[in-house]
Amino acid sequence: MEELIIRNLLQLLLLILLLLVVGCSNNVFQDNITITSIEIMKFKNSPPTEEYYNEEGEVISVITSEEEISKIIKSIEGAESESLENANIALPNYMLIFKNNGEKVKSLGYNPDVESKDYFYDISEDMRYKTNPIKLMEKYK
Repeated sequence: MEELIIRNLLQLLLLILLLLVVGCSNNVFQDNITITSIEIMKFKNSPPTEEYYNEEGEVISVITSEEEISKIIKSIEGAESESLENANIALPNYMLIFKNNGEKVKSLGYNPDVESKDYFYDISEDMRYKTNPIKLMEKYK
């Protein structure tokens, strides 16, 4: 009887741990979509809202390496997230445009290396994701 109780408690603990691990990941990207490239777009400082939303910046680099794309996506999906619903922030100077065979899947604003963190902004979802620095600007300037 005691073994049964201990086994049930262990199963319950494992279930709780599994829920915590799954709950800590952000579902920023659709699971059935493959990202084949990421464009890095640069805007002038404090870009006008219309320019930003129309993605009228300068594409400074395109990432096509599957390994690098996977690393970036995993970093964002494992990031600490927070709502921007009531925040008053300046628009980021960079944007990452995630594409599948040339078709835009998602755009995220990007502020690199702010207080030793990178920030990604999903303006359409009012969310911000904070990651450890992935040094995109050092690699792809």
